Amino acid sequence: MISVARYDSRCQSVKLFKNASRITMALLFLAFAQTAFAEAKSIEPPGYVHIQRDDYINYLGSRCRTLHDELNQQNYNQRYTEARMLRIRDLRREYDEYCQEELRDARSQSSKAQQNKRQERLDYQKQSKADQVRQQQDEERKRQLCSESRRIILAKKQRTDLNSGELQELARFEESFRTRC
Repeated sequence: MISVARYDSRCQSVKLFKNASRITMALLFLAFAQTAFAEAKSIEPPGYVHIQRDDYINYLGSRCRTLHDELNQQNYNQRYTEARMLRIRDLRREYDEYCQEELRDARSQSSKAQQNKRQERLDYQKQSKADQVRQQQDEERKRQLCSESRRIILAKKQRTDLNSGELQELARFEESFRTRC
C-alpha cells in the first residue's frame, strides 16, 4: 500500500514536471514569436513612405489632408505592384509640390497651439498654488485673530471691576467669537 502511494505521488510529480516543462516551452515559443513578429513588422517594404498623422494634420487644407490620407492608405496596402509603387511616387511628388508651405504653416500653428495649452496649464497650476497659499494665509490670519480674541476674553473675565456696559460688551464679543471661531 505504501509503495503504491509513493509510486502514485512520483507519477504525479513526473506528470507535473512534464506539464510545467510544456508550459515553459510554450511561453518561450510565444516570447520568441512575439519578438520575431515585432521585428518583421518593423521591416518596411521597398518604397515605403511613412507619414504619421500628427496634430498638425488638422491644420492642413482639404487637398493636402486628402493627399496625406491617400498616401497613408496606399502605404498600408499589402501588395506592392509596380503600378502601385508609381502611384505612391506620384502622390508623394504631388504632396511635396503642393503641400510644403502649407505643411510648414500647419506645423507652426500646431506648435503654437501646443505651447498655448502648455502655458494655460502652467498658468492654472500657478493660480491654484497662489490660491492655496492665499487660503493658508487666510486660515493663519483667522487662527491668530481667534487666539487673540480668546486671550482678550480670558483677560476680561479675570477682571472683577467690570461694570454692566462692559459685561454686555464682553457678552457680545464672546458671541461674535463663537460665530467666527
